[in-house]
Amino acid sequence: EEAHALAGASAANPATEAAATPSSSSPRTLTREVRAQDAFEYLASYSRAAPLPGHVVTSLPDISELGVNGVKTRADYAAWIGNAVGIILDRLADDCYAVFYQSDVIKDGR
Repeated sequence: EEAHALAGASAANPATEAAATPSSSSPRTLTREVRAQDAFEYLASYSRAAPLPGHVVTSLPDISELGVNGVKTRADYAAWIGNAVGIILDRLADDCYAVFYQSDVIKDGR
């Protein structure tokens, strides 16, 4: 199986790190792919008909990190998060899952 960790880094500097870890208790090989590029650009190449090839584990940006994208209010942020989660879920295969994790909201640098 494959798990994708998506990072919202600059698309101008894409980088990929992949590692295969054999499991001693299972004949399957697990892989991990970390992509440092714009996650929406990466996800655009997948669809319900041609889904992501594995599970997704990702964090979502804090509201303070999205100001440049026009996200200024909590309502804007909720809409942006809903859209981002929807895009990921729409591109998962039926037998795959997504794990989203979030850190505390930062306000005034704390």
